Amino acid sequence: MRTIKQERATALIAVPPHARSSSRRNREGIRRRGKLQWLNSTLENAKGRNFSARLDVSPNPPPLWLEVLGFISGGAALSPETEDFFKRMGYAVVQVMA
Repeated sequence: MRTIKQERATALIAVPPHARSSSRRNREGIRRRGKLQWLNSTLENAKGRNFSARLDVSPNPPPLWLEVLGFISGGAALSPETEDFFKRMGYAVVQVMA
């Protein structure tokens, strides 16, 4: 996270296990901060909206990665749950298959 913020990354490249782990860590961090209701509301409100919906997401708490617009996943398919989580949080998700 420090490197993402320091380098002001706008896109991340990850394999599906890393994306899944990141999704779980972010959900757990939000839960620990007592913001689970915010997360559930944000995910529900984003249902069916494209990644530009991120601009409408409440800044409290801030987006997962402030400068990141999306990420690229390759090597295998993302699970529908992981892809849906990131899309609803307002990130563009691109899957690359060999």
